[in-house]
Amino acid sequence: MTSVGIWCAVSEADYPLLGLTMRNLLEHDRVGIALVLHTGVRRPHDYGALAARFANVREVHRNFGEGYSKSLADGGYDQLSARNFALDLLEDIGVEWVFQFDADDYYNPDVITAVAQLDERFDAVSCSCYTLTSERSHWYEPRLERDVGGRRLLDPHTRIWRSRLAKRFELCPIASQRYANITRHCGVTFRGHPHWRFQALDGPFHFHLHCLLGKRHTAARTASRDLGRPVPPQLSKCIKELARWRYSHVE
Repeated sequence: MTSVGIWCAVSEADYPLLGLTMRNLLEHDRVGIALVLHTGVRRPHDYGALAARFANVREVHRNFGEGYSKSLADGGYDQLSARNFALDLLEDIGVEWVFQFDADDYYNPDVITAVAQLDERFDAVSCSCYTLTSERSHWYEPRLERDVGGRRLLDPHTRIWRSRLAKRFELCPIASQRYANITRHCGVTFRGHPHWRFQALDGPFHFHLHCLLGKRHTAARTASRDLGRPVPPQLSKCIKELARWRYSHVE
């Protein structure tokens, strides 16, 4: 049976958020393991809460620093090392598919079903990414449209790939020269990978929630467009819970 391994490197501040956004995937029978790597200086006070609720969750803590604006020498967050450490752990556990998850992401669990049904010719999955500006609209930037696997995707993200590819994160050439923290925007590259090896999913699978959470760059996301379809019911429920969570965390 196809086994999907989800992993997330999460800060202490975003751990409660992760409990809201990831849980719908954890109930899928093809998710063999979900690795939650706590990356902060200290463990969150509710460390282990997600693992206590879901048998397929494993939580690990290792200090990789804190803060995107500080250099690594000054204790800034080493995103590159944290992400590659998580991949090392997940591959040692043994899964067929690796699934990168961020706390401010939301995925329709149907994406797991789609991955589990792929045949051997595919070894990476790209999805359109809808940055929600409300429950009914998303940020639209036509320059982010790309052709992937014969389909036109909006802001395509490749967050799912076969473990056998042994992918690792690399520094972003631009960000590493621009910012004090050289690991910002590090990524996995598929440059030169055969295009026919990608499965493109142009459905309501991947939603980015940072605008709804008021995170950085939100003000720049001004060109909204109607989704043209209702969001999945589970996401609608999650958005309402996020609104309550955000309100409760306003200082």
